[in-house]
Formats: sequence, C-alpha cells, structure tokens
Amino acid sequence: MITTAMQAATATDWRAMFTPSVSWLELFLHATLMYLTVVVVLRLLRRPKGTLTGADFLAVVLIADAVKGALASDFGALTGGAVMVGVVYLWEYSLDALSYQSPRLRQLLNGGPLMLVRDGRLLRQNLRRVMLSRAELQTQLRELGIEHLRDVRQAYLDADGRINAFMRADVEHMQRSRIVE
Repeated sequence: MITTAMQAATATDWRAMFTPSVSWLELFLHATLMYLTVVVVLRLLRRPKGTLTGADFLAVVLIADAVKGALASDFGALTGGAVMVGVVYLWEYSLDALSYQSPRLRQLLNGGPLMLVRDGRLLRQNLRRVMLSRAELQTQLRELGIEHLRDVRQAYLDADGRINAFMRADVEHMQRSRIVE
C-alpha cells in the first residue's frame, strides 16, 4: 500500500500541476476583468442593506457560477463569462422592474409578510412554516427592546427577513424592526 502511494507520488507530473496552461498575465487579466464586471453588476443590483430577496440570492449564485466558469476559462473566452453575468443582471433587473409595476407579480416573487404574533400570542403554525423557534423570536424581539410577548400587538416576518413588531397602544406608541440574521 505504501509502495502504491509512493509510485503515485513519483508518477505525478508536479510541474504540470503547478504550471498554468495559459500565461500568468492572461490569468491576472482574466481575474481582474471578471472582478470588475461583478463589482459593476453588484453596484447595479444595489439594495438597502439587509434587504436581499430570494431572487437576489439566486442572481448572486448564478453570477458566482458564471464567474467561476470564466475564471477557469470554461467559456472559451472572458467575454462568455461577462455575457453570462450580464444576462443574469438583465433578468434580475427586468423582474425587479416588472414586480415594481405589478403587485401580483411582486407577491409571487417575494412573498408577503407573515404574521408571527397577534395580540401577544404566538402563531405557532407560522413559526413552524419558517422554522423559527419561540426562543429565536423572543431573542429578536428583545433586540428590539421588547421584553414580553404580551406587549406585542402584531409581529411580522417580512419577505426581506426583517421582523417588524407593533406594540400594544397602552404599552408604547412605536413600531420596531430588526433584520433576522
């Protein structure tokens, strides 16, 4: 067994393993141009901090895959990766624009707020639906400055992951919100 491992180690072409098939300059330019392409696209996809939707995450994953392929030269040329990133951005932008115009499409793509607490009582089936434990919810409410569930008139989990809580009128006249991490 040790001899087989030694034979494999000596039969390995170590030079080929560490020498790229293209020039170092080409690798550098490839990585630089793909990086700049992704920076520009992510600036165009700008969202308020903590408000990425499911579609935004999908776009980021697809962009990462396109960049990975372009960096590995799978597309045959740098422009192939840039085109892939551009197409993903085009769809992301188009769906954002369409959902801005159509509340029905916005609801379909992003979902709506999900009530978690009503009049101080947990809505357990909704917590189960989003796999949020009572302890996790109470932690988020404490971070909003809410100590007791009984003080909450309504609490929602918004599509962007933010928890919004509305206090009972006799407790405090303010809305509080926090992004679930």
